Amino acid sequence: TQGEAMEFTDGSDASGDFRRCQVLAYTPPDPEELDSHAFTLLIRVQENLAPVHAELARLLGFMVLFTLAAGLLALLLGYMLARRVVGPLQELGAAASQIRAGRPVHLPHRGVDDEVDRLSEHLHDAFLRLDEALQRQTRFTSDAAHELRNPIAVIQNAAEIALRRERSSEEYQHFFADVLATSSRMGRVVDALLLLARLDAGKASSGFQQVDLAEVARDSASAQAQGSARVRVEAPHAALVRGDDGLLRVLVDNLVSNALRYSPEDSEVVIKVASGTDIVLEVEDRGPGIPAAAQERIFDRFYRMDSSDPNAPGAGLGLAIVAEVASVHAVRSQVDTSHQGTVIRVHFPHFDAAA
Repeated sequence: TQGEAMEFTDGSDASGDFRRCQVLAYTPPDPEELDSHAFTLLIRVQENLAPVHAELARLLGFMVLFTLAAGLLALLLGYMLARRVVGPLQELGAAASQIRAGRPVHLPHRGVDDEVDRLSEHLHDAFLRLDEALQRQTRFTSDAAHELRNPIAVIQNAAEIALRRERSSEEYQHFFADVLATSSRMGRVVDALLLLARLDAGKASSGFQQVDLAEVARDSASAQAQGSARVRVEAPHAALVRGDDGLLRVLVDNLVSNALRYSPEDSEVVIKVASGTDIVLEVEDRGPGIPAAAQERIFDRFYRMDSSDPNAPGAGLGLAIVAEVASVHAVRSQVDTSHQGTVIRVHFPHFDAAA
């Protein structure tokens, strides 16, 4: 047979929508049969589309409902996730924004040991360190202003008295000597403050190298402006440590000058450098000892046991500098005191060339 291409048409009638397919086929005569002749055949097929449309509508409704349900579920899960993750962060941020200097630090901590709790712990530690630094800075500024106010007043008072009337050269020399001594004291205080600021900034540990602590002790003893004859050094062997030569010299100088200040003029100050498990620097005096109430404060800045006397020597910064230098070198100090004297020991690890 021979036929034309199929033709599809859509339509509708009383029974509903339908699709119709028809093709026109031509059949030639069979040469083997005498009475055969050609004929043309029209083939038409029709299908009702109502069930198909109903199934598609049902499938579309299901897809719409499924999409809506999935969207609502996703929104609900997103909201719950946001409350679980973002909510604690918002609470943490709100609590952090309320923190003020000098007030206790209170940050939310749920106790589940997740990332938010660890962040809260890190922030808590950071805020505590910041608060301590601010309090230390405020106290330090106040103490420094108080310490410098007296010598400034002395200089101003001396100048005012000197200018009230004409005086002899000997009187002017007396006033100038007072001004020079007071300004020298101010200079020492300012130098100590600058050194403490350098140590606080953490810029001192970059130049650490091998240092012979025994040699530093001998140099310090021989360079004491007053009382060098009273200082004895016991350091038979080299004692190599890792540190800054200049800062270690400052540490020994301050320990020795403090020991000389609080010892009787006829007594001896002994510097010992011994090597064992650690290298130990020991400064011993024969002073009256440190009262129990003062032992916890002797390394505080501007603290002096004889602070009732405004003309007492020193600014209360010597042992504070010792404590800061020891902290920079990550070494530990120890104080033993009695009515027969005081021993301050500083323990250093042995020098490690690989460190």
